[in-house]
Amino acid sequence: MIDQSLVRQIGFIGGSLLLAVAAGFILPKVVSSMGVASTLAASLALVALIGLGILATIQRGDAQAQAAEIESLRNALRLIERVLSEGHSEVATRRNSTQETPMREDHRVERVVAEVRILQNLIERLNQAGHPQPAAPEALAPAADAPSPEQVAVPDVQAAPVPIVTPGATELIAETLREALRLDRVDVFLQPVVALPQRKPRFYECFSRVRAADGTLVLPEQYLPVAERDGLTGTIDNIQLFRCVQLIRRARRKSIDTAFFCNLSHLSLADPEFFPAFVELLAENADLVSGLMFEFPQAEAEKIFRDQRAELARLTKLGYRFSLDRVTDLRLDAHALAARNVRFIKVEVTLLLADGRTPADNRALKEKLDAAGIGLIAEKVEREKDLLELLDAGIDFGQGYLFGQPRPARAA
Repeated sequence: MIDQSLVRQIGFIGGSLLLAVAAGFILPKVVSSMGVASTLAASLALVALIGLGILATIQRGDAQAQAAEIESLRNALRLIERVLSEGHSEVATRRNSTQETPMREDHRVERVVAEVRILQNLIERLNQAGHPQPAAPEALAPAADAPSPEQVAVPDVQAAPVPIVTPGATELIAETLREALRLDRVDVFLQPVVALPQRKPRFYECFSRVRAADGTLVLPEQYLPVAERDGLTGTIDNIQLFRCVQLIRRARRKSIDTAFFCNLSHLSLADPEFFPAFVELLAENADLVSGLMFEFPQAEAEKIFRDQRAELARLTKLGYRFSLDRVTDLRLDAHALAARNVRFIKVEVTLLLADGRTPADNRALKEKLDAAGIGLIAEKVEREKDLLELLDAGIDFGQGYLFGQPRPARAA
C-alpha cells in the first residue's frame, strides 16, 4: 500500500514549484517596477506562506488519523483480551472436570482465534463507518468510578420514554452511541418466552441495549434511526449476533438447556465480510445448533428468502431454525414456511384478539401451524385478561411484560 504521507509530501513539493513558476510570470506583469531578484523573493515568500499552511493542515490530519488508529487498536485489544480470557477460563474449567486431549485444546484455541478475527473486523468497521472523533486519553477507558454492568440499576424498560427527535436530541443520541461502541457498552438483554399455562420460561429473546456513561439505557427506538443514518446498523447487528453466540456458550457451560431467539437482519446476511466468517464459526460449534434460532420480521421475510437464499441455505444445512416476528398478516402458508425451516411465528396479542376474531379463529390458526410443525407465540402480552383469552384459544407460548421485561443477560 502506498504511504499516504509520502503522497501528500510529493504533492506539496509539486504544488510549491507550480506556485513559484506562476508567481514568477505574473508578478512582473502586475508590478512593472519589480526586477528579477524581487520577483524571485516574492515568489519564494508566497510559496513559503502557502506551504506552511498546507504543512500545518497535513500534520493536523496525520495526528488525528494516528489518534483514531491508536484508539481502534486499544478497543480491539480490550475485546481480544476478554475473548481470550473466556477461552482460557473454559479450558481451565474443562481441565478440572476431565482430562483434555491436545487435539481438543487445539480446537478451542482455533475457535478463540476465529472469534478474535471477527472482533477485529467489527472494530475496524465501526471506526470506519462511524467516523469517531479521536478521544482524549482519559476517555479511552471507563472512569474509575463508573458503574460496572453488575452495578447498573435496571430501569423500567416498559415505561422508558422515547425522546422527541429534535436536532439536539438526535446528536446527543449519536454521540452516546459512538461512545458506547468505543467503550464496549452495548449490552445483551433477555426477555423470557414462556410455556402456557404454566408460565415456565422456555426460550429467551435477545435484545441490544446501549448504555450511556451514567448507566442510562438507550432503547432501539431511540438509537436505530441514528445508527442507520451513520451507517452503523449492520455492524451493531453483527455484534449482537456474535454476543448471542458467546451467551449461549456460557449457558452451555453452566448446563442451562434453553434456546435463544436472535434477530437476523438482511444487513448481516448480505455482509460479505462478516457473515461467511460467522457461519464458519457456527459450523465449528455444533453444540450451538439447538440453542440458537434466527429471527426476522414478516415484512422482510420474502426479500430475505429471495435475496439471501444461499446464506439461509447454509444455516439450514447446519441445522439452524428460523422464526418470524412482527407478523401482521395471518394469511400464512404454513407448509411453505416450514419448507423454509421456519419453526416459530410471533403474533402480537392485539392482532390475535382484534375485533372480529374469535377463539375459534385462533384455534384454527394454531392447528394449521401445528400441522406444519410451527409453534405460535403470542407476543406483547401485558394483561391477565388477554392471557385468559389466549388460553381459551389453546395458545402454547407467550411473551411480554406480563411474564417478564427484558433484563440484562447476567440477571435473567
